[in-house]
Amino acid sequence: MIVKKRKTNNQTEIIVLSLNNVQITIKFLKLLYSSPEDFDLIMIDNGSSDQTPDILRQFADQYDNMTLVLNDENTGVIGGRNQGYEISESMTAKSKYMMFLDNDQFIEPGCISHHTSILEHGYDLIGVEAWQMNQSLMPVKKNDSLTQWFCYVGCGGMLMKREVPNKLGMFDDRFNPSWFEDPDYNWRCHKEGYKIGWNIKAKLTHLPHQTLGNAPDKAERFLKNYRKFFEKWRGHPVPKIYQANLPEFKE
Repeated sequence: MIVKKRKTNNQTEIIVLSLNNVQITIKFLKLLYSSPEDFDLIMIDNGSSDQTPDILRQFADQYDNMTLVLNDENTGVIGGRNQGYEISESMTAKSKYMMFLDNDQFIEPGCISHHTSILEHGYDLIGVEAWQMNQSLMPVKKNDSLTQWFCYVGCGGMLMKREVPNKLGMFDDRFNPSWFEDPDYNWRCHKEGYKIGWNIKAKLTHLPHQTLGNAPDKAERFLKNYRKFFEKWRGHPVPKIYQANLPEFKE
């Protein structure tokens, strides 16, 4: 249920999900709104049972650039992100860029404009974490240098031009609620010739997997979606993407 729609129209639309962990979400929103940057926000709560919906209503009352969605049930990470895109597309005024943040990614001042400046170096999609996969299509290495090749960037912190999802659609629902949707989306983009980049100096701090919570079946879901990913992409060579060392990146 959409509780409130934004009244602004900024260059970048940010889509964020929440599910309980109210203190994490409060910290995320306070840091986001303390950054002196222009953005629009689609905040989707996936059926929280704590105080999160009440807190989000307070933020929505305070900020005109926020669209608030309160789901009655958990639609999954992929379902929620796809819902955010559909809501963004339904807006009369559309942003130039779309960004997906996890509510456990705490931004620093200038994060959004810096991220956008990297995208504008000729990329169609960029992320804040770059990963390698082996020939069995299993993630094996999180990169720490621009001299290394990568085959995908993670969804949390992903920024893209709107024409990318307008052409390709959003994340594949077969991977809902989570895992392997990010390499799948990157590989679809790579196959279509879109240029993918990695912002190695993104101005944010990530608390890994707070968004997913401590569900006891995480390992089982990971392996289940790995098998789905393998079946979809087996026979395709692992993309090896190399990135030029831009002037902003002094390693």
